[in-house]
Amino acid sequence: MDNYTFIDRYFHSQRELLDIRHSEERDINTLFTYLNNLHSTADKLHELFNCSIKTAPEFKVLRLIRNYFHHVGDVDEIRLHVKIEENVLVSHSQHLLIPLEVLAKSVKSFIDNTIPDKKKQKLQIQIAIRTEGNE
Repeated sequence: MDNYTFIDRYFHSQRELLDIRHSEERDINTLFTYLNNLHSTADKLHELFNCSIKTAPEFKVLRLIRNYFHHVGDVDEIRLHVKIEENVLVSHSQHLLIPLEVLAKSVKSFIDNTIPDKKKQKLQIQIAIRTEGNE
């Protein structure tokens, strides 16, 4: 079972990040640890079981944020607590938000570091044409 401790690490970091009962355990490394464990879990699921989660849109967004966090700069997080009326049950009373600016920087970093210059120019032209058409 030692070969599968990566799964335990992933779920442990997920619980620490998202479960309100573990909010006292969080520190500046909690989000970073979760994103790294998610990345590692994806690699090992593919390697050991030929199972790829890398095509899931949710994974792609989290991977962009993880790569920015890992290679470029810090990712600030905001926690939002939802208050509900009495006798109302919610599955998540706390939400983790990442500023849109950080997501935009993550996408830009991905584009800058992975897309060849010729394709970038074509992409910029396409974006400019679409933007111009929406005005």
